[in-house]
Amino acid sequence: MVLYNLLSKLKFLLFDLHGVVLPPEDTTGTEKALSDLKKDLLKAENLGLMCGIISATEDLGLIQRVKELGLKEVFSHSIDKVSQAEILLKKYNLGYDNIGFVGDDILDIPLLMKTGFSAAPHSARREVKRIVSYVTKDSEEKTVLSDVLDLISKAREQQANESK
Repeated sequence: MVLYNLLSKLKFLLFDLHGVVLPPEDTTGTEKALSDLKKDLLKAENLGLMCGIISATEDLGLIQRVKELGLKEVFSHSIDKVSQAEILLKKYNLGYDNIGFVGDDILDIPLLMKTGFSAAPHSARREVKRIVSYVTKDSEEKTVLSDVLDLISKAREQQANESK
């Protein structure tokens, strides 16, 4: 499967904050979302993935709390997300095929179109869902990142089985 080939090359998973980690237009679920993010970061670490956030948010308190969860990279105030990704490419000596990005809004489209793997939550704007590699399931049980990480895990398991 082509999607699994894309996923097998990933080394860094980037994601937007609002609408991906935090529920869209919901300020009451922040504590649960951050707790879920911490679990998802452990899952990503077990998969050998580095993670980071590229967000347009200007909420410095929230950004500080996210940094404390152990993310490798956090960029805030980022309207031009491609420029921020370029910094990571150089810093970690990666290509776009090694990066996945999960976004939900119009500002995310330029980066979503460049990365090796792109995903969007079920609640993303229609324009975003049209151009990504994967749209997450609408689920009360799984976070957006958990859904994406499960997909990456399955791809890596399949790759390991095929190489035996």
